Amino acid sequence: DVLLAQLGDALATSAHQLRSPASAVAVLSKLLLRRLPADDAGGRRLVREMMAQATRMQELLGPLDDMARALPALSAGAADGGAVAASELFSSAALPSPLRGLPSPAPSHGDLVWLQEVLDPLAGALSQMAAARGLRVVRCVDADMPPVRGSEPQLREALMNLLENALKHGRGEAIAVAGSYEEEEEEEE
Repeated sequence: DVLLAQLGDALATSAHQLRSPASAVAVLSKLLLRRLPADDAGGRRLVREMMAQATRMQELLGPLDDMARALPALSAGAADGGAVAASELFSSAALPSPLRGLPSPAPSHGDLVWLQEVLDPLAGALSQMAAARGLRVVRCVDADMPPVRGSEPQLREALMNLLENALKHGRGEAIAVAGSYEEEEEEEE
């Protein structure tokens, strides 16, 4: 019970300490973007990617905040003799890898997410990292690909993990990012 309360405090403090620099990077990036000349396309692209990564970091902190708020209630339940099931604390395989093991907020399964809109900034960020390693990123996503249902932050995190793994462990000259859509044919009865 004391341990859960201490864990909640530690999570809340950590989330706050991480949120402050993430917010600062976002604000400073916006200021830098305003100062860059309009014809500096490369610099502007890099700054936009910094802003996207700062936003991503802030989104990743949400589950930490949720966990920090949930722990006092769990602690109180344990103190009252109520059992705290391990599954309540460690049941979230759908969370981004750094946050697995923490309970997730209720997932949003009804959102329509356009893959191209999520993938473009990620591939742009990856392009800069790949170029530093002598690689290039090739994108080929069908323009007519319909949206998918799910959580945009979770899709973004899953795609970023895949792209980072391709960069870290891939071999060759390029990283291909491809997506296509084929309508399912209805079976005749």
